[in-house]
Order: sequence, then C-alpha cells, then structure tokens
Amino acid sequence: MPTKNIGSWRDKKPSLAIKRDVELLELLDETIRALQI
Repeated sequence: MPTKNIGSWRDKKPSLAIKRDVELLELLDETIRALQI
C-alpha cells in the first residue's frame, strides 16, 4: 500500500512543480524586461 500512495503522490508532484517553474520563469521574464527598459 505505501508504494501505491507514493506513486500517486509522484504523479501529482511533477505537474505542481512544472506549474511553479512556469510561474517563476514568467516572473523572471518580466523582471528582465523591466531591467532592459
């Protein structure tokens, strides 16, 4: 049973991490643009 729970947790975690990374990249992109102007 524990392995099954870990598997489902692993299935959810990547999408959350990707979403967070995308938000960080967008924030970084806005910061770079602000510095360039």
